[in-house]
Amino acid sequence: MTRVLRIAPPVALMALIWYLSSQPDVGPDLGAWARLATSAVHFGQFAVLFALWWWALDRRALPAALITLAWAGLDEIHQSWVPRRDADPIDFAVDAAGILAAWLVLRAATARSERRGTG
Repeated sequence: MTRVLRIAPPVALMALIWYLSSQPDVGPDLGAWARLATSAVHFGQFAVLFALWWWALDRRALPAALITLAWAGLDEIHQSWVPRRDADPIDFAVDAAGILAAWLVLRAATARSERRGTG
């Protein structure tokens, strides 16, 4: 598969994240449950973004992590310019945790498949 086709999925997810981050926060503050739900979304979307970059970059974890972490930072900065949104270091930390979790899962899965001779 050509490099352009391989980078299309992570770039598409980055565009979706940017679009969603561009939406003003108009909902009421629902407290801890809403915070937990948004943290789960942050964790998941950046875990998936890392996995997509890892795949697009031929399993190179460091560049995939750096690209994804940079996007997490830019996402938070971007939100500081959106009405009724703000940059949140906790969201950035949750994004980083999602990246780390995805890396650990992919590393374990890759090591297991290589031990079996299927990787």
